[in-house]
Amino acid sequence: MAVSVDRELLTKYIRKECSTSEKQQVEAFLFQPEWKEALEELLKEDFETFEHTAYTDSENAGWNQHFRENYANRKSYSFSRYSRWMRYAAACLILFSMCLWYFNANQKTAITEHQRVVMLEYTNPRGQRAVITLPDSSVVHLDALSSIRYPKKFGSADREVILSGAAFFEVKPDKNHPFTVQTGAVQTKVLGTSFKIDAFKKVVVSVATGKVQVAKLDHTGATGKALAILTPGQKLSWDAGTDKPTLNQVDIDEVKEWSKGKVVFANASLAEIAETLERWYNVDISFADEKMAGARLSLIVKATVPIQYSLDIICSTAHLSYKLTGNKITIAHKP
Repeated sequence: MAVSVDRELLTKYIRKECSTSEKQQVEAFLFQPEWKEALEELLKEDFETFEHTAYTDSENAGWNQHFRENYANRKSYSFSRYSRWMRYAAACLILFSMCLWYFNANQKTAITEHQRVVMLEYTNPRGQRAVITLPDSSVVHLDALSSIRYPKKFGSADREVILSGAAFFEVKPDKNHPFTVQTGAVQTKVLGTSFKIDAFKKVVVSVATGKVQVAKLDHTGATGKALAILTPGQKLSWDAGTDKPTLNQVDIDEVKEWSKGKVVFANASLAEIAETLERWYNVDISFADEKMAGARLSLIVKATVPIQYSLDIICSTAHLSYKLTGNKITIAHKP
């Protein structure tokens, strides 16, 4: 579908006065291979209007100066040599040339900036956790079956990383360079603090120290609706299915202990606990009776001890038994 623009919109584009949607409209127009034919139509349709609109000497001089600055190797135009119609045609041609120059310059700048950023990615398989030091000396405790992407060197603006899975962050304070973590459609932004993000299913942000702003990203990836500003001891849960945030209190020590491989489950389902054990120990857990998966337990699980230790606690608490064969675990009722 062809995109059209008018002279006023092109002028706004040159002056950087366009809204986001107007800018997208002009750039879509310039991408069209038939834009020159569209120019002819614009000249034809607007000619009658132009008969009542003459450029002043100062406007002509302004066009000449701007054109010479951007096209120094080309012959400048003298509008006084042309008839009114030809003056208008020349002005429009210059306008279009300037639009193309401005558009291409922006594209080249964007490409240059993109090429300049070298991204690093660290991925943990099941059964492996890691501690990563970022370029700004912030520390990330990355969970098993999780990954993080970050630039080799942070730029002059925000410090931005992309997380998949779960991690605990100890962010180095820097009030001039906010630290942001993108997890799917949610962005967490801080200046200097420690917090945990779990984005395996729902996005859960828990704050241990400092202040954290959590917001949704819109369809373009820009920061959109704010979900909450969290302080120590607060936790936000956001489900993409319901698109509703839930705020709760959380034990600060529990948030900090997670980075050391300790998780406190409070009235959690056995299925949820099993998922954590599968990630941490690289095992597959199944239930002899699927109804067991819904059983709810409260206990502490530590990644620093053999898995048998956690299985013994689970089974003694829920009156169950387990069988371990290689990396396969089956949980069943006690005989």
